Amino acid sequence: PGNEDLLDTYTEALETVKKLLAASLRLSWFSRLAAEIGQKENVRVMLFDGQGTLLARFPERPEWIGKNWRGYPLMNEAARKSEGWAMVESKVGPAQIYGWTQIAGTQARIAVGFTSADVLGRIDHQITQTALAVATALGLAMLAFVGLAGGIVRPLKILTAGAEEREDALVVID
Repeated sequence: PGNEDLLDTYTEALETVKKLLAASLRLSWFSRLAAEIGQKENVRVMLFDGQGTLLARFPERPEWIGKNWRGYPLMNEAARKSEGWAMVESKVGPAQIYGWTQIAGTQARIAVGFTSADVLGRIDHQITQTALAVATALGLAMLAFVGLAGGIVRPLKILTAGAEEREDALVVID
């Protein structure tokens, strides 16, 4: 082979190394970002390629990286649409509420999962607070109504009693 062939092979090898290094750096960045988000909110963050292979995950589970997740409930849902959310029964833990989206310009997807008990617990707490606020407002309104009603009814009774006395005092002359 000539020098040109060696140069082409060398150039192709360098491009492959650059791509691998770039992918590695990007996944490292993703892992750090996912860890920061996950620790603050107690969530799972996962990055899948277009074939359903797990590329990165937080919390880290090294034994899962590189494993294909096709056939699992989350991947079945994500395969149906490029973005969305679903309540997913986990095979390895409590039920999760996952949201996912396809990364622009790729077939890769990022999925973020919250334990459904955490999410629903927050919602239940907010509903309880709202119900208490409404009940308090209704209670105060009823107390105000009773107070105001007494203030209106008493003068009306006095006026009515006065009118009834006058009616009794009137003498009808034929």
